[in-house]
Amino acid sequence: MNPPSATSTRRNASTLRAELLEATVQLMARHGSADQLTLRGIAREVGVSPTAVYRHFEGHEEMVVEAVTQCWNEFDAVMAEAAATEDPFDAMHAAGLAYLTFAEENPGRYQIMFSNHISVEDTGDDCVDDGPAADEGPFDILVSIVQRILTELDDPRDARFVSFQVFSWVHGMASLAQNMEKLDWPGAVELLARVGPSLGLDRPDTPTSDP
Repeated sequence: MNPPSATSTRRNASTLRAELLEATVQLMARHGSADQLTLRGIAREVGVSPTAVYRHFEGHEEMVVEAVTQCWNEFDAVMAEAAATEDPFDAMHAAGLAYLTFAEENPGRYQIMFSNHISVEDTGDDCVDDGPAADEGPFDILVSIVQRILTELDDPRDARFVSFQVFSWVHGMASLAQNMEKLDWPGAVELLARVGPSLGLDRPDTPTSDP
């Protein structure tokens, strides 16, 4: 067997771990779950031997946890960027639109983020602290936006409870849009425009209109 080339060694040292994680994400997105994922299949996707995988990960579970974490981190960054505006009403609309756009453009990633219930309590790996629990990031952003809106409206409702209502609406829109291809599904902007007025979170000077 020929020794690895310098190029191969550099690739393994600098990019192989990232390539393995991305391959894990892509395979889970392709299958819609982690159930059919194997280390051999991941290695084949990247073009390395299964032994090479163990140089970077302890096993299947660690790879899956880190891959899902990566999806959540990408989603978190998208949501944070969209909501980075001083006006809370604009921020809520931008965050909602970013949510729906992410789900539409990344259906595989979106599906595995919300459908894979991965237990990481017994892994003993430090990475689990930033793993599936990372979904609290975007929700905390939403709670902050809703609180600012309620304050501006002098509305005494609990911001966290209202945020669950908003999240249920927007998540429902995103999830149903992926599974209702045979229906003439309304556009994301059209649906999103009704969330604020329907939940009493509209800008005070916005004229009301029939649904």
